[in-house]
Amino acid sequence: MSFASVLNRVCPFVLSLLFVLVLPFAPIPAAALPAVTAARYTVTDLGPLPAVSDEVALSLNDAGQVGFWQSSGGVVHAALWEKGKARDLRVPHGFISSIARAINRSGQVVGWATTSRNLVDSLAVTHACLFATGGKVTDLGTLGGRSSQAFGINSGGLIVGGSLRADGNRHAFLYTAGKMTDLGTLPGGKFSQAYAVSESGTVVGISETDHAAVHACLWKQGKVTDLGALPDGQISLGTTVNRSGTAAGAAETGNEYHAVLYALGKVRDLGTLGSDPAEVSGLNDKGQAVGASNLSTIVRHGFLYDAGRMTDLNTLIPADSSWDILTATAINAHGQIVGTARRGHDSTHAVLLTPHSP
Repeated sequence: MSFASVLNRVCPFVLSLLFVLVLPFAPIPAAALPAVTAARYTVTDLGPLPAVSDEVALSLNDAGQVGFWQSSGGVVHAALWEKGKARDLRVPHGFISSIARAINRSGQVVGWATTSRNLVDSLAVTHACLFATGGKVTDLGTLGGRSSQAFGINSGGLIVGGSLRADGNRHAFLYTAGKMTDLGTLPGGKFSQAYAVSESGTVVGISETDHAAVHACLWKQGKVTDLGALPDGQISLGTTVNRSGTAAGAAETGNEYHAVLYALGKVRDLGTLGSDPAEVSGLNDKGQAVGASNLSTIVRHGFLYDAGRMTDLNTLIPADSSWDILTATAINAHGQIVGTARRGHDSTHAVLLTPHSP
């Protein structure tokens, strides 16, 4: 059973966040589109993105390199986009398909590979992988179980993710110097997962608590800290963290799920673009955040949160571009944003948004 399936028993909303890339959101009628302001970004099409029903996200570094995935001969492989070209990152020996999930400043990519053509085959073996420059792929192994996935990497080569243990529980891990270490859980919890690691080594993710809830948490210097939840909520999710230790993600408000920031011991509700769920997926060191939010039950858009305001990214691109920005998953130090988009009823594409020069 995948981690998403386990977590779905606790919080069905979290599964919807993990699968936002493949949900068939409908185009918005012209009359319902939000007001467009002066174009702030140009949109670069990185090509079609194969639909993958797993915990997937496009990644981006400060050099403008994008970690993503592409299909060749019906098999999905991790790939790296750079300066208008895509490069297949291969798979380790004995594996068939792979996914890229995070990229660091050196262009190293992490994700996972599986022994099946189907990336969500529950009978396949899935291992966390490091796709390094020069075509080398390293199998990171597991914590003793049959599956693991890598979700984050920093410039120092620290890698984080989640792995099954021999006892069947899934725990967050830290991989460094050739060794995978179990990060454990919050007191009383049985499972955890790490989603990102900052340049300073702070790890963010989620853990079950002794109250059978799931909370965002930080691991730092061997200590795990509960980041809490919003009032009336039992579920919070930590997806990204910056150098200062500010983290972000999503949290339950009681009857909705909102994008949130975690800083100075408090959970800050960022709200939605009009309807839930909403979550932050990327955060840079300037405090700019990106993510996705529903506008209605069938429409979902990527957003930028900056200077205390959440803005629909579709209002910040040229009005005649015909793109609908569906999600935004990462933002770099230069303000570039990577996410997914669609033109009309066309397939989903990976796109890079680049801010205009002053």
